[in-house]
Amino acid sequence: MKFNPVPYHPVDPIDVQLAKTIGDTLENHYPGWGWMVHVDSEGGVINIINSVMNASLQKQYGYVLKFATLNGTHEHIVKQAVRAGGELLERMNLPRSRWRGQEPDRVEGAEFKHQPLEYQHKELRRLLGIA
Repeated sequence: MKFNPVPYHPVDPIDVQLAKTIGDTLENHYPGWGWMVHVDSEGGVINIINSVMNASLQKQYGYVLKFATLNGTHEHIVKQAVRAGGELLERMNLPRSRWRGQEPDRVEGAEFKHQPLEYQHKELRRLLGIA
């Protein structure tokens, strides 16, 4: 098997600053959720990940914003990212407030096989008529 290393991709300091700004703003709006933000302007995306949700779900859920759809200023991009973070919480049926140990019980819009195991078991018991 031939190994093809990924070419070096230098980190753009502007991407780092935007990621920090988005992460800090998400933490101010929705504190305690363990936000992780990766900005890749060369690739054209902003990845927003909530580490608290992913730890409890044991899956990788996140939100991808594409620069091509983000028209406007730096402030507008940050605002869109905060909206995406809030939507991510809502899809998990979680409050847009401080994290207080809540865990997602289901993931709106995700396939059954990608739902939390507890939700899958509950639904299977319901469908089979098992109490």
